[in-house]
Amino acid sequence: MTPDTAARQEPLHRLPVRLLGDLVSPRALERILADAAQSRGKTPETLGPGDLEDILKREVFKRLQLSVPAALAKRRVSEVIGALLEVSPGAGAGAGAPAAPGADLGTLEESARRFTLYFDWPETQRLRGILGVARQQQAAGADLGPLVREGQDLIALMERRLEEGLVAQAQDLAELGAAFGRVQGMGGKDVRRLESLIAEIEEAQKGGVLQPAEVERARSITFTLRRQLESSVVQPLASGDPASGMPAPLDPEAQARVLALEQEHAARQLADLARDSEALRRARPELEARLQALRAQGAAGTLS
Repeated sequence: MTPDTAARQEPLHRLPVRLLGDLVSPRALERILADAAQSRGKTPETLGPGDLEDILKREVFKRLQLSVPAALAKRRVSEVIGALLEVSPGAGAGAGAPAAPGADLGTLEESARRFTLYFDWPETQRLRGILGVARQQQAAGADLGPLVREGQDLIALMERRLEEGLVAQAQDLAELGAAFGRVQGMGGKDVRRLESLIAEIEEAQKGGVLQPAEVERARSITFTLRRQLESSVVQPLASGDPASGMPAPLDPEAQARVLALEQEHAARQLADLARDSEALRRARPELEARLQALRAQGAAGTLS
């Protein structure tokens, strides 16, 4: 019996356990699959290829990120999904029998509720339109299969976007926490506000919710406080000459730290702007050219 033949004969739910056992203990993976199956009203043995793909993209991917970098977790999950497709031809998102009117639409609406907070995402707006058309077609007794499958694809895209956003938000939290440790001793209302924002973002992170506006406000306050802190230590190298009226020169190292902090803040703002304007830049090449010019300024240390 060849290894390929053995892989095809093993229970389908054992495939992720075997292929990912070097990253997470097989027992932990089995527990994740069992819990995920139960939440879907099934057992691990009755999970189909589509179920397993969904679980890999959601529960398993989230667990892998606790142990390995997100890029590696994504690559390994993609490899397992590829293996599933090999042993189960025709499997994948949207494959299988036509959607049952009513039942699948209800499932899609339930999945969409998780993303109501992200109303500015183009995927959310598209999904809202699909659900509206699907309800009309359901009332007319039409086949909802194509619409439901398109909605499921959008949900999968938003799941990936949310997972990636949570990884980035966790990194932001770590940076904000480290910065707070440096400015905490300054006291004042801005320090208290920063502490409150960090606590709010931490709570959202635990619940799997993105808080981009709160992260941006926390970054802005952090920059202001760190700049104040660095500026407060910029002292003259020696006392000035009162007779000449010339001020004493400032410590160049301290000035360089303040400038580096300003450049770091400007670069972060540009990165956020680039991320949020991706669709617009595809439609307007002149904006893409402007972004590249700003990036060049950042690389040269002259970004304002």
